[in-house]
Amino acid sequence: MKEERMKVLFWPGWWYPNRRDPIDGIFIKKHAEAVSRFCDVSVLYICSDPALKDCIYEQEYLEEDGIPTLRIYIKPPPNIPLIRKFIDVLRYMKAGRRGLQFLKEKHGRPDIVHVHVNPPAGLVFLLFTRLRGIPFIHTEHWTGYLETSGKYRGLFRTWLTRRFIKRAKAVTPVSKDLRSAMEKHKLRSRYQIIPNVVDTDLFCIDAEKKRGADGKKRIIHVSGLRPVKNVKGLLTTIKRLSEMRDDFELYIVGNGPDREALEKTAQDLGLRDTFVFFTGRKSVEEVARYMKGGHFFVLFSDFENSPCVIDEAMACGLPIITTDVGGIAEHVNSSNGILINAQDNQALYDAINHMLDNYDKYDQEKIRKYAVSHFSYPIIGETFYQLYREVL
Repeated sequence: MKEERMKVLFWPGWWYPNRRDPIDGIFIKKHAEAVSRFCDVSVLYICSDPALKDCIYEQEYLEEDGIPTLRIYIKPPPNIPLIRKFIDVLRYMKAGRRGLQFLKEKHGRPDIVHVHVNPPAGLVFLLFTRLRGIPFIHTEHWTGYLETSGKYRGLFRTWLTRRFIKRAKAVTPVSKDLRSAMEKHKLRSRYQIIPNVVDTDLFCIDAEKKRGADGKKRIIHVSGLRPVKNVKGLLTTIKRLSEMRDDFELYIVGNGPDREALEKTAQDLGLRDTFVFFTGRKSVEEVARYMKGGHFFVLFSDFENSPCVIDEAMACGLPIITTDVGGIAEHVNSSNGILINAQDNQALYDAINHMLDNYDKYDQEKIRKYAVSHFSYPIIGETFYQLYREVL
């Protein structure tokens, strides 16, 4: 007799792709896709949408990549201190109850709830009341726990988080460094490190890769173009390199709050559309094409947790230049790249200059093999499935 598949409800706390930002929290969606190979997964995501005018709640139910996904958009309350937070919690709880009832009628009662990212207060209260008796695990990606971030603060947040973590059957940070940061905040639980996931069929080595026009080597950077990514520091370093050599191009893939200022900086430095090219936001498939066409990858962040873009670059066989922050050094080392200190522009200059002449000395097949064995859908999906079985 065929064993019935486990029912898993994914409940992202703050981030998940939505109509306002189709790539927000896409790393959580990838976890859901990995788990869906072994379990029946459904997703409930609740988020604020200031565009709602004539109603408080709007529900959207779709099947995405075989995963039933319910999004409930909430109209934000008036911006009145304290009152706004209280109304936010009430509206979240009401939307959560509606969503749970809808998914229960469609797909049955979940066997386990999989929460992602330090959750809103409304979700915690639902877990402790409406979902009482259903076990849950928690996957954490949030850099707010890191000392360099300092966002994990406030009496209510810390009290609620400790209760939540204590009740979770397991907590799965995506890096050892994040686990250490959480434990420093006295968040005690059963921990298991489970990394981010990469579609290693999509992100792969391009066997026919050639250099660009005039033999140019392509440097790839992918990010949300926020201050923490220190793209400005990367641009000033590229300016120095451009005065010494002209055999390269930097492609900056992504969109974010710093994009306009960064494009102006590149223009002022005389780099834009000569040495530096901004692509804007791209789909996952387009990001993969840029990575497969690149020769190495650079990320010069001030702090990080365990960025998916590094794992994706490795799946494409690219050597990495990045800062030794967060959990990055758990996967990047001298065999697959160069680690430098954050904010060290001279080290970045030396690393890029060296990599331009030596990127082809790295074993791209070995780099990819590591990515497949650590971040692929089958590996991550089965790891979560075995954890579910252990805690049930």
